[in-house]
Amino acid sequence: MTERLKFQVPTAKFQLRGIPDGPNFSLELGTCYLELHSTAMPPKKPADIIALILRVLLGVWFAYTGGQKVFVTGLTQFTRDVANYGLLKAPWDAVAAYTLPWFEIVAGLCLALGILRKASIIIIAGLVAVFSVGVGYAWSQNLNIACGCRGGTEPMNYSAKAAEFGAYFLILAFLAWVEWRRKSSSAEIL
Repeated sequence: MTERLKFQVPTAKFQLRGIPDGPNFSLELGTCYLELHSTAMPPKKPADIIALILRVLLGVWFAYTGGQKVFVTGLTQFTRDVANYGLLKAPWDAVAAYTLPWFEIVAGLCLALGILRKASIIIIAGLVAVFSVGVGYAWSQNLNIACGCRGGTEPMNYSAKAAEFGAYFLILAFLAWVEWRRKSSSAEIL
């Protein structure tokens, strides 16, 4: 549906400030047309409402957990947590520890705010996959270490962590299904 609105814009006069008797400028815009294009969204489906709630909750959660690592326990402690997994040697443990939380924060905020939703879903799914590999490896080695996920120092409960990651993957799969079934507009990027 396209609507065309017509309205008159009055003549505008400008004078440069600070210059007494300075030059006057006038700008006459005349008749303006404003076109509004609407893709008349149908009423929200239950799946869309559920996706909105899950998207905001998951986004806020990832921004929060990333923020915990950066601002509460600190990146030095998170570097130790990453090193405890034994998957990355120095300096790569520090590189991972100093970058992953920022990806969590930015992707989480974008997901919660609805900015670059598809890209945010992909990034968070990648983060969860990386975290799952790390936790799976630690579990297979029977390591008694802190997860580092929320900045705590308590040893991780592997079965609870596996259930948590499973829930993340289910939510992300649902969000991806909702996002990719929508018709893409030319203004939408990812």
